[in-house]
Amino acid sequence: MRVKHILCLYKKYSKQKNIFHMNISKYLKISDESKSIKSIYISSDVFKRCYENLMDFEQRSLISHVIVNNIPFVFKDIPLLYEQIIQYLSDLLNIESGCIKLIGSAKTGFSVSPFPDYGKLFSDNSDLDFTIISETLFNQLCREYVSWRDAYSHNTISPKTDTEKKYWDCNVLLLKKILREDL
Repeated sequence: MRVKHILCLYKKYSKQKNIFHMNISKYLKISDESKSIKSIYISSDVFKRCYENLMDFEQRSLISHVIVNNIPFVFKDIPLLYEQIIQYLSDLLNIESGCIKLIGSAKTGFSVSPFPDYGKLFSDNSDLDFTIISETLFNQLCREYVSWRDAYSHNTISPKTDTEKKYWDCNVLLLKKILREDL
């Protein structure tokens, strides 16, 4: 039954979107610039040069290679420590570990921020920046925000200081702009 279902989907989508008839040859013919990348970790100069000289599909592969899919630079000598930190955050937040990524100079070994910070090396003074992509966590935080906002607007809770009030008011305005209007 499952194979039959897959074949039906294949027939349906192959006619509509031609997704099963992509030509892989352009992906296999990589440029000399792409061939020059021989390591998991590259310098900021090599990254910039390659990115500027690659075609768009090769640029996506470069970003995937350097920024998304490898062991972060800061953990290159102890990759299981990175996995332990990810697992800790996953357990703490009750989300899948694949939703958590390390970004920034800790990931690449150098800053990818615009000039004047581009290329600045990761150091002992650098921090670890994590990003989380989780619809479940996002929805949970939205519900908590709405609950907090409603309690604040109905004076069920109140800030303890003028500084805290300033931040709370700022959060209400900022999050109203960022989050969906139906909240």
